[in-house]
Amino acid sequence: MKKFFALTVFIFLAFYLLSTKGTFHVPYDVDYFSPLAKSFLSGRLDIPNPIVKTDLSLFRGKWYLYWGPLPALLLIPGQIILGRFFPPAYLSFLFAGLSIGVVYLILERLRQLFIGKDLSGTNMAVFLLFFAFGTSFLYIATRSGTWDVAQTVTFLPTAAAVYLLLKKDLSVKDYFFAAFLISLSLIGRYNLVLYFWLLFARIFDDLIFKKEKKGLVLQKIEVSLIPPAFFLIIFSLYNLARFGNALDFGFTYTVFDNFDFKSVAPKGFYALYYVPRNLWYMFLEIPKFTFRRNGQIFFDWNHFGMSILFVSPVFLSAFLTLNRELINFRNFVSRPKLYLWSQVLIQVAMLVPFYWLGPLQVGIRYATDFGLLLLILSVFGLKGRINLLVILGTIMAIALNTFALFVA
Repeated sequence: MKKFFALTVFIFLAFYLLSTKGTFHVPYDVDYFSPLAKSFLSGRLDIPNPIVKTDLSLFRGKWYLYWGPLPALLLIPGQIILGRFFPPAYLSFLFAGLSIGVVYLILERLRQLFIGKDLSGTNMAVFLLFFAFGTSFLYIATRSGTWDVAQTVTFLPTAAAVYLLLKKDLSVKDYFFAAFLISLSLIGRYNLVLYFWLLFARIFDDLIFKKEKKGLVLQKIEVSLIPPAFFLIIFSLYNLARFGNALDFGFTYTVFDNFDFKSVAPKGFYALYYVPRNLWYMFLEIPKFTFRRNGQIFFDWNHFGMSILFVSPVFLSAFLTLNRELINFRNFVSRPKLYLWSQVLIQVAMLVPFYWLGPLQVGIRYATDFGLLLLILSVFGLKGRINLLVILGTIMAIALNTFALFVA
């Protein structure tokens, strides 16, 4: 656990330094969670008189967040102790540090159960550096905007659930805690409910391949349904108190006061119309370089999205797992890869019909929802080893992603 805590402290300080660009003054960004936390302390569910109204829901003259309030709930103790607001970016730095600590534990589990000594301490360090500083995780975890904080905070329980689900033999208690962690992430971002696919894939594995007794499998299913049912009841009551409808999350009341929504989303929030564009931005868009007469090179960074395979090229290693071994269902080492790939495809399929995967991002910020899975698959694909291409890819990824922090 010493390495876990050391990583947490290191990432906290490194991200704090990068976020403030060495000034140690956290830059201001749109913050809805701090006023929402204050509203909760005052017995209210709305945000009174917000300075910025973009992406808020206006219902009967009151302003609400249409996504989950988890970060606001986490800010409440700090507001009580300090008696004032404090930048939610500090919450992001802390959760980012804890998250990278969990990623380290996941790599340790891969070494112990699947890969062996080839995944050495040095190799793990390279993979950790790549993920922490060379993927979209860096960008969202060093920004203090409401959207970025929500993603950073919810990454931790999701990563912890993945850590549990990578165990070779899962007990009833393991399934309960994994379901609890996924359900907890839903309080911040609803789309993470899709991670229940990975959980039930493991239950399917227990039934079909491990030949566990049906009574035990049924018990695992039952305990896995308790946390989401509990949080569904809580959310239903929360929605009922805000909008008078347990199933109304406030999406239809969303206000955009700084751009023309129809010009960005001509087909509404969610449509197949956006799939080709979003697939292009997610996997094919690369930066454009302009050579000027004075010899300078201008780097045109597209904030609406950029290929995650370009800005984080080590992820290409994940495709090395797409071989015959992937469908060797008798091999326990092969089946998790198949479950992880299916989860990645589900996450991508859910994202690409969305009207907008930006702006202000490196790669695709929503790719953080499945970036950890791609990292695990990359480690599988490389069999825990690193080579010159991996080292060069890591250096390139870190250079691109850290550079973006200073030009965004």
